[in-house]
Amino acid sequence: MRISRTFGVTLSCAAIALAATACGSSAKSSSAAPAASAAAPSAASSDAASSAPSAATSGGPDLATMSADQILKASETALTGAQAVKIDMTIAGTGGDQKAKLATDSRSGCTGTISMPGKGSADVIQDKTKTTYLKPDDTYWASLGGAKAVAALHGKWVSGPVTDPGVAGMVGFCDLKALSSQMDDGTEKPTKGQTTTLNGQPAQTLQVVAADGTKNTLWVSTKGKPYPLQATGGNGTGGTDKITLTDYDVPVTVTAPPADQVIDAAKLKALTGH
Repeated sequence: MRISRTFGVTLSCAAIALAATACGSSAKSSSAAPAASAAAPSAASSDAASSAPSAATSGGPDLATMSADQILKASETALTGAQAVKIDMTIAGTGGDQKAKLATDSRSGCTGTISMPGKGSADVIQDKTKTTYLKPDDTYWASLGGAKAVAALHGKWVSGPVTDPGVAGMVGFCDLKALSSQMDDGTEKPTKGQTTTLNGQPAQTLQVVAADGTKNTLWVSTKGKPYPLQATGGNGTGGTDKITLTDYDVPVTVTAPPADQVIDAAKLKALTGH
């Protein structure tokens, strides 16, 4: 249940990817990861939390009769089978919070924004061809190449195939199958917590205490499919990671940027001098 570790690496890789340098083909192996260990997904802001996930209209499993392990597995399966979801997360760090707001749809792609402390923010798109586009703001371009980079790259998108290791890490969290596979690393045993209501949605909580003593909580919908709704947890930095998942199976429209606004990632190094 350590998705926050993966998210933290992914967002760190994103910042490096914007500088057109390789961040490695596997987010798990990067040394850029913050010391994070939140239960399952990890982030959200209050505005996204106010929008409760849409539960399936048909009846789901009775979580009251299931063990914590069974609930966790059912939640993982439900997330894997979802066609679309909105993800809102915050990963706390000593230097500031990493944030991402994304909407992903297996039929159309993924779109949203990320921000890195001290680096600015970037819009992100992955279309149905798996081409990834990143559009950093001027703060990021200035941190990379000063006023010259801002003048040359203001409003531009950087593109690259999902097979590019420096770009692929940027959108790893857009793949719901990959996301759900991180919900259970097999090393920690969840226990059932209280039944409660999260933003109007009935939920069963699962509790996990990691090996380092950090406490993590996962909320699973008890209405309709057992979708994961939210997770929070300590991350070793003194902060709390949080993720909220909303709008399950609501279609997402993804449109690639105009070609004249796109720069290939392979050319970015020459343009910025980095």
